[in-house]
Amino acid sequence: MSSQLLNPSSPLTSSQKNLNWLTSKLPKKFRLRAVLVVPFIIPIFVSTGLVGWLSFRNGQRAIDDLATQLNSEISNRIQQHVLSYLNKSHQVLQITNAGIQSDNLKLNNFAALQRYFWRIVQNGETETYLSFGNEQGEFVGVEHLENGRFQLKIRTQEIAPKRDVYFLDDQGNRAILANRAEYDPRQRPWYQAAKQTGKPTWSPIYPFFSRKNTSLGISSVMPIFESTDKLLGVLCINVTLTRITEFLENLRISPHGQSFVLERSGDLVVSSKIQQPFLVKGEGDNREIERIKAISSNNSTVRATTQHLVERFGNLSAINSSQNFKFKMEGAWQYVQVLPCQDERGIDWLIVVVVPESDFMGQINANTRTTILLCLVTLVVATTIGILTARWISQQILKLNNASQEIARGDLNQNIEVNGIIEIENLSASFNSMAHQLQESFDSLEAKNADLEQAKEALAQAKEQLEAVLNAVPGSISWVDSNGLYLGVNRHLAESLNLTPDSIVGKEIGFFKNSSQYAEFMHQFLASAESSSSQEILVNVNGSVRYYLMAVQKYQQGTATVSVGIDVTKRRQAQEALRIAEENYRSIFENALEGIFQSTSDGHYISINPAMARLHGYDSPDDMMVSVTEIGRQLYVDPSCRSEFKRLMQEKGEVNSFVYQVYRKDSSIIWVEENTRAVRDTYGNVLYYEGIIQDISKRKQEEDALKRQLQELRIEIDQQKRKQDVAEITQSDYFQELQAAVERLRFDEDW
Repeated sequence: MSSQLLNPSSPLTSSQKNLNWLTSKLPKKFRLRAVLVVPFIIPIFVSTGLVGWLSFRNGQRAIDDLATQLNSEISNRIQQHVLSYLNKSHQVLQITNAGIQSDNLKLNNFAALQRYFWRIVQNGETETYLSFGNEQGEFVGVEHLENGRFQLKIRTQEIAPKRDVYFLDDQGNRAILANRAEYDPRQRPWYQAAKQTGKPTWSPIYPFFSRKNTSLGISSVMPIFESTDKLLGVLCINVTLTRITEFLENLRISPHGQSFVLERSGDLVVSSKIQQPFLVKGEGDNREIERIKAISSNNSTVRATTQHLVERFGNLSAINSSQNFKFKMEGAWQYVQVLPCQDERGIDWLIVVVVPESDFMGQINANTRTTILLCLVTLVVATTIGILTARWISQQILKLNNASQEIARGDLNQNIEVNGIIEIENLSASFNSMAHQLQESFDSLEAKNADLEQAKEALAQAKEQLEAVLNAVPGSISWVDSNGLYLGVNRHLAESLNLTPDSIVGKEIGFFKNSSQYAEFMHQFLASAESSSSQEILVNVNGSVRYYLMAVQKYQQGTATVSVGIDVTKRRQAQEALRIAEENYRSIFENALEGIFQSTSDGHYISINPAMARLHGYDSPDDMMVSVTEIGRQLYVDPSCRSEFKRLMQEKGEVNSFVYQVYRKDSSIIWVEENTRAVRDTYGNVLYYEGIIQDISKRKQEEDALKRQLQELRIEIDQQKRKQDVAEITQSDYFQELQAAVERLRFDEDW
């Protein structure tokens, strides 16, 4: 065919002859109305028929695409939820292990572990049961029950092989002994899984002991080792599978779609339609749970889908990537998505989503019928509108054509009036105002030239103002090109180098040799792809070493750079002085013999020094801050003293030489003397209290002994004074006369 086109003399084929004959029969010219209507109607006929046919055909294909997309989205959501839900428990174990490694948690301090576990499960969403078991068989765990209460489960050497279960009060303290039964953590699946792997892992799915074998769960475990790689014990969090089941049940797939998760062994893990994916055998304490094989499930969809997976892949372990397929079950097509769900700690499950084709067909068929009907209506409406529109446009164009012919004949007094079509109205207006617009164009050009001159003058003024501002800046400013040559500097920089700005232009960075750091910084920045940067450097200014903060920014597509330097020497000196002051304060705080503390106004410690902890009998400040959560209730022997302390702080903002008795950690009582002041913000609000406490128990004992000695001395002085008074009375003249009178009276009586 190409040779025929190149060689016109070559013989024509029959098809070409027929085409030429048909072309010769067509008219050479067409009316405007026909040109507008025919090309408009033909594509509408063709497109309407094509849309109807494609709608019917693509409706069938859309089912496959929609089912695949839906299954993929649902399986990905399930995978994301499952892994996110399970990963939370391992994050808690990592945080707990960090506390153990940093010595904030001690494995032999079951009381501290109890308190820590209680706080975790109190606020946790998935961490409802956190526990620790060691190689000696000891165990401590706290569980958040479904009724909102908390249980402590503990086994020590003293009560082995039994384990005590206590209900805890609102403060996390033991309240009621619920029961005592035999329990050995070393025999539990979670402990054996961690011991076998020697790293954070998952236990096998197993019935939870605490729920009397009525539910399945899985445990996240982390072995704890000594520095010698000796196993100390295992941290464990029990994770129930019921929340995953609830997620699948609430996940909207389709009217008859369902999803389930199974292990590579074929055991069912959870299902959106099977609330209890296990069998319970036995009664009472002898109840046992038997896992259900998915291929033996009572749910026909789960059973048939699993059977097809085994037949298609040989065994479930061969599925290593996402798989999409469909199969027939009882004569109906089922769309299946299989997605492996794995993590680095041992989870290796399969997520299966099954959607029947019938869930899509009803809507697809209805959409197809609606599409065909709309296409027919659109065809009729579009054809009618096309004919009317073509007639209206042709009439307007004919008016414009007649007016144009009159102008061509020399009649310039034509006033074309066309209404209804904006483009044609604009065209007619162009004929009427062409000369006027041309004159306006010349006038506008002259005005723009005047504006350009004014803009140049304003630009020169702005440049002059900018130079004045840059020269007034008390810092160094310079411009360099991409080769490191100075394009300009401000007056401050030139004067610091004892040069003029013009003498620096064209010089290379570092020519003055007053800062090797600046030259190195600038060369590295110019060679990098960064658009901006900053760095603090040393600069020798007139024989004095100064600190400068340099900020650089590229402009003009990176071909030039502006550099701004600010002298921050005083700030550096102030920062160094502040650092030394903080170190001195910290040294005084840590090494002071008196107890120093900071606390909130409602009785919680913010910080305490080691002397404060020793004064109250605690091993460390952290030990005291964890143990003492209410100062007034836990430390004050006399609660009225705490009330008096609060009153003085509210009235005076400080207390001096405030003496009272406090409890130490071992419940012994000591006397202390406290000097405290309130620290306030700029608005006068109390931020916290800070003060000093001294142990004055010895001084109080000495004062009490001195008081007893003074009392005894006072009694002895009173006795001696009475004897002296009697002697003075018997020796007085009055007493002698009185005694003589008594003797005379006695003589008269005898007579």
